[in-house]
Amino acid sequence: MAASNGAEGLVLYEQQKPDYIISDLLMPEINGREMVARIREKDPDTKIIILTADVQKTTREIIKDYNVLSFINKPITAEKIDCLVKLLEEGKDA
Repeated sequence: MAASNGAEGLVLYEQQKPDYIISDLLMPEINGREMVARIREKDPDTKIIILTADVQKTTREIIKDYNVLSFINKPITAEKIDCLVKLLEEGKDA
């Protein structure tokens, strides 16, 4: 499933309760930071991976406070995809 903005992402989260969420931070309506914060209010255990072009140090620090599984900078590369797949596979065994 995919959402085109943070508001839609929240609706899909509520409907589906996914094991993993991969999200950008720069989205219309509700940004990724706000979406993650709202999800964390309801569920501290959902595994969230941030995939974004926002590389500001303060943004990264704020997002890590939400206990995200990983913060991956765009552009996406084969090496980063391998890292992402490894994270998802490790989570299946947990």
